[in-house]
Amino acid sequence: MSKFCPMCNEVTNCTENCKYCLEEEAKESETMNITTIGTNNYGEKCYLVYLATGTAWYKVFQVYAYNESEAVDMVADYVEENEFEGLYFDYYELYDLCEDETVGEYADAHNLICCGNHGIYLEVAGLEEIK
Repeated sequence: MSKFCPMCNEVTNCTENCKYCLEEEAKESETMNITTIGTNNYGEKCYLVYLATGTAWYKVFQVYAYNESEAVDMVADYVEENEFEGLYFDYYELYDLCEDETVGEYADAHNLICCGNHGIYLEVAGLEEIK
């Protein structure tokens, strides 16, 4: 069935996995400095997760996941595995920063959330579902 494809910018017979559209999406992601995590499996939604970097810029991840919580957990695991220094903290790093407060209190005061398989802390600046 023909429909308007925003990637092709015309009415086509594109499917969600159109090779042209996927190539264009990848090019757009590279120019916007977006890291893609996961693949679009049946039932998954696409999310953009914005992480604070300590500067005026955000690090953006495009994530295919079933819900927002899973998307954030996938980003946490990805930044930890790929050693994105400065984007995440582990418990002991935060413990060293605490003076007379607990790690939980420090995390709350600095908008950090505990997530991922290893319980690292991230500052999620934004999360949106892409339709």
